[in-house]
Amino acid sequence: MKIIIRHIIILMALISMTIYLVWRLMFTLVPFSISYIGCIVSILLVASETLGVWNSFIFYIILWDPPKKANASIDLLDKLPTVDIFCTTYNEKLNVLMKTLIMCTKIKYPKELLNIYVCDDGNRNEVRELSNRLGINYIARPTHEHAKAGNLNYALKHSNGEIVVTLDADMVPKSDFLIKTIGFFADEKMGFVQAPQAFFNPDPFQYNLMSHIEVPNEQDFFMRELEAGRDKFNATMYVGSNTLFRRAALEKIGGFSVGCITEDVATGMLIQAAGFKSRFVKSVIAKGLSPEGWMELLHQRTRWCRGNIQAAKLWNPLTTKGLTVMQRILYTNGILYWYYGVQKLIYIIAPILFLLFSIPTFICSSYQLIYFWLPQMIFSYLAFNIAAGKYRTMFWSHIYEVSTAPTICLAAISETFGLKLDKFRVTQKGVIASSAKYNFSKGLPHIILFLLSVAGVARVLILYGLNLKALSIYWIALFWALYNMVGLYTAIVVVLDRPRRRATERFNIILPITIKSPIGEELSKGVSLNISETGVRTYLEREVTCNEVTVVFNRTSDIVNGNDKSKATNLMSINADVVYRKKENGNYIVALKFTNVSFEQYVKLISLLYDTRDIDESYVSGRKPWILLVYQSTVSILKSIFKKKSKNEVVYPVDYNYLELLTTNNKLSYEEVALLNRANKLMLAGELNEALIILKLLEGRVNSEFIKEVLHKKINRINVA
Repeated sequence: MKIIIRHIIILMALISMTIYLVWRLMFTLVPFSISYIGCIVSILLVASETLGVWNSFIFYIILWDPPKKANASIDLLDKLPTVDIFCTTYNEKLNVLMKTLIMCTKIKYPKELLNIYVCDDGNRNEVRELSNRLGINYIARPTHEHAKAGNLNYALKHSNGEIVVTLDADMVPKSDFLIKTIGFFADEKMGFVQAPQAFFNPDPFQYNLMSHIEVPNEQDFFMRELEAGRDKFNATMYVGSNTLFRRAALEKIGGFSVGCITEDVATGMLIQAAGFKSRFVKSVIAKGLSPEGWMELLHQRTRWCRGNIQAAKLWNPLTTKGLTVMQRILYTNGILYWYYGVQKLIYIIAPILFLLFSIPTFICSSYQLIYFWLPQMIFSYLAFNIAAGKYRTMFWSHIYEVSTAPTICLAAISETFGLKLDKFRVTQKGVIASSAKYNFSKGLPHIILFLLSVAGVARVLILYGLNLKALSIYWIALFWALYNMVGLYTAIVVVLDRPRRRATERFNIILPITIKSPIGEELSKGVSLNISETGVRTYLEREVTCNEVTVVFNRTSDIVNGNDKSKATNLMSINADVVYRKKENGNYIVALKFTNVSFEQYVKLISLLYDTRDIDESYVSGRKPWILLVYQSTVSILKSIFKKKSKNEVVYPVDYNYLELLTTNNKLSYEEVALLNRANKLMLAGELNEALIILKLLEGRVNSEFIKEVLHKKINRINVA
């Protein structure tokens, strides 16, 4: 029934948009005789709307049905192919690169068939030494033409694996990276397999708005939903990392494409044009770093915009031989998308001209707007939110596009007409900032447009007050001005980069732990709340009074077919200093900073952090109303600027929902809390069968009626689903 409703609403949106566009083109353009400027703006506005309707049609074709997960077992292969992993780097910080290289060595695959290469375009001795220590091949080319694509092509000439994997320096793979992807190459025509680029840190929208729980990563929608939709038409886009190629496919097109600043889109398209297949794997098998500042995000998006337009000039998808009709349409649409900056600025400026200067941008009556505009607006809103799922709403798409519109508009126009912009550079990762920074040059266009919108709305209200008859000719312009002001205000706020004082990210990994004294005496048991490369936050049952301790991380029970196969075992031990303590509900929250970490311990720690079983948790747990979110963000941002930070202040959050179970009269054991947390994450990830096994096992082990009732409710929820 859900799929029928989905199709009906999408169909109604497409029909109403078509009727609206025909009406706009035939009956609403401003004549040149009425207003010169109005006529020009009217044509630009309807052209922007035409592009918007085109994009919507493609969007709904891609997402007509919900994308399905593609799976291919490694057992489909008669013989395992040899694999070369290329990790490209230029000037990334060593601690960023090190995590990726360590986890490359942890990938599950026969060692005699796997070769790992770090492709260092920075020719750095420290990278060479790290490679030697990890037993990884080091490649550094003598010349550096064609940036990343040239680096990859040089590596191709100095390797011979049948399958080639490309990884960016910050993209940390999981140990099952090849297990979940290599099976697709049982099909001899498979050219490349793409996995999503996912991120373990909040992007600038999430971080600067203090909303990483309420707002998904801005890239999740494309990387998980649109890519899966394109996959139905063999038009999966190569996104530069987390990709496996058949070497024969790369050789047939002459290697990775050169000549533009983004090699990825052209390489994938040319492989498909050569007759090879592509597949998208929706499972998250590698995670990396989102841009950590607003300027870095804009720089990255500018590079993508310019690169796509450059690629279209060199390899026009409408004329490239070998592509299917749908492939041509989807790649052309992907290029046209990057003109959204121009489109969005026209949408913002048009109502300002009418409200502030009485320059008409279209001609119609209020009744006509109700008949033609209102239905398509309602159906478009409903259809978009249904098709996009949990990763995007039409409202947040508006905010994302308004926030980046001026920069992307400049980039698109400049690249279209061959104008030079800033010199190419890679996106900086691992950024630390001790204080807030307002990127005024990037916020100024939004401030100006916001003030002009306010002035336009104020002018009309002052002139006509509550005279509804007089306001009737302005109400559509007032609506769009207010709608645009929401995006503009959010952009003004998000341009302020909050301080990033942490060098590494913290992960909510719940494990049973034991705290010991330097001489090995057990001081307390508990659970980890979150862990980073430099420390751990813990919840302990007894007070720890000494400042130097050893933390022993234990493994939770492995659950197989409902049976408890192993008790908690020691994962690793590491020395630490106590940097914070606080009593909480009879137990103790203690923050520990790791000390004297050996290289071997660091390798184990990286594996623990980046290869946890609690895979693909989404940042989104629920959405708050925009006005509440932005109000709270504005207040919090002002506090973060003017508030002095205490030395003992704890700046990382605690999830108390499950910790409350520890303080009941018949409390869960710490291991059982960790298992319950794992079941919760599996439920969020949609792995309901495995979550059900864990919950039923726990239900049979606990004594507390209260906890049994909690578990019973969760089990019922799964059964209903």
